[in-house]
Amino acid sequence: MKKHSIILIFTLVILISSFQCNKCIDLPDQILDDSKQWLPLRGLNQLRFSNQFGIIDTFNLSVEDTFSISVACTGKAYKDEYINGRLILDNSSSDFIAFGLTQKNFFCINTVANFNNELNQCDILKKAGATAEIVSLLNYNIGGTIYSETILLKSNTNNSRIDSIFIAKNKGIARFKYNGLTYEIQ
Repeated sequence: MKKHSIILIFTLVILISSFQCNKCIDLPDQILDDSKQWLPLRGLNQLRFSNQFGIIDTFNLSVEDTFSISVACTGKAYKDEYINGRLILDNSSSDFIAFGLTQKNFFCINTVANFNNELNQCDILKKAGATAEIVSLLNYNIGGTIYSETILLKSNTNNSRIDSIFIAKNKGIARFKYNGLTYEIQ
């Protein structure tokens, strides 16, 4: 009888421990740190770029630089700050550069041409310099301005319509190549 009791207790302990849930805790506010400096676009709805022939183009920009209120499993509310946006490259909105930055420096860029994904990179700030497609550049010159920190994103597909993007700290999207033309921020 004692042997059966031990087996029963052991079985119950295993069953009970396998159904335990994660602890429910309050979450602190999820506020962006200095990573916001990579996308200082609040209040802008257009960006002006010039191509290598000196022709200036104005591209529409939509930016959501805000925070939402979320509720933890405990019922306590917390702030969740983020930046999402799109630089629209054509009149039909089928070609664009989408970007997003959430807490813990999670920065993503996605390019779409003719409604097809071309360049997809996430966790850019952590991966900069660690891969061939995400290159970290210091004191880099774009359009006569030297940016102390710049990240180059390269497409890894052939025949991309949007094949490179330069993001400069304290400026945002500073240069990109689109349809064979190189555009630099004005």
